[in-house]
Amino acid sequence: WLRPEYYQRDGQPRQQCILVEAENVRSRAGIIDVSTLGKINICGPQAADFLERIYTGRFRKQQIGTLRYGIACDETGVIIEDGIVARLAENHFYVSATSSGVGSFYRQLQRWALQFAMQVTLSNVTGQLAAFNLAGPAARELLQPLTELDLSASSFPYLGVRQAGILGVPATLLRVGFVGELGYEIHLPVNQAQPVWRHLMEQGAGAGLQPFGIEAQRLLRLEKGHLIVGHDTDALTNPLEADLSWALADSKPFYVGSRSLQIIRQRPLERQLVGLRFPKHHQGPWPEECHLLYDGDRVIGRITSVSSRSTLGGGIAMGFVHPDLAIPETAL
Repeated sequence: WLRPEYYQRDGQPRQQCILVEAENVRSRAGIIDVSTLGKINICGPQAADFLERIYTGRFRKQQIGTLRYGIACDETGVIIEDGIVARLAENHFYVSATSSGVGSFYRQLQRWALQFAMQVTLSNVTGQLAAFNLAGPAARELLQPLTELDLSASSFPYLGVRQAGILGVPATLLRVGFVGELGYEIHLPVNQAQPVWRHLMEQGAGAGLQPFGIEAQRLLRLEKGHLIVGHDTDALTNPLEADLSWALADSKPFYVGSRSLQIIRQRPLERQLVGLRFPKHHQGPWPEECHLLYDGDRVIGRITSVSSRSTLGGGIAMGFVHPDLAIPETAL
């Protein structure tokens, strides 16, 4: 995939352009192309039971018209995917996956469906649907004139999913905020997406709507404290290390990786993912991603994400540290 890293503005340096985009999302509204997200339909009379086995959370009693965050592990308890799980109908779920991981994850889903001998139909519609995220305080007022759907907070709350027309184009709208702002993910047929994008840009120009690139999105989610699977996790990371134990339904009799996680729980953790902030007066040098953290001569962790500038007024990062140091306000 080729995606805009950032949008060049008036000869400004790269980091300044990224920060301006992030600040615009925080203060007004921004729009980003997220068509690369994996998109998979899971249908059939055993769709909910299948998801219960694949993801660590609960989905059998999930209400139609709602979505949940889900993480999936392999048999060893290592995180392999995360995304949203939206219930469109009793026997129809629409799930998202990471851009780089959807191909592998879809093959795993096919394998598990055969292995479990379950009545489900899987379809990978990643290339058939475009998607973009409209986010920021002005997002609702910009989107409302384009649809007959009531976008009020009472009618379309956070973690809701609705199917409606946007400028007459059939679309699936997800009330979800990867960047931490009021936001809508709009999924629609790829051959009809560009006119909708252009109309939104024209309508929103007066309200300050601007496109933002993937680097601003990475910064915004870092400020929110949201990890990226495959970036803030590696091929050995389990949910307990990634501070995702809240997403584990321990009362479930089984899900892929659950037996391994039961064993892992009995052992002391060796690392934990935390948020890091630099003193506001810090001018560098700045660590880069994968740089090691030391306590004297002892390696205590590593940086997974970092930005020298943020809308919070200073540099921030995310990284793994020894659990003894994963206490708020600990100096590293």
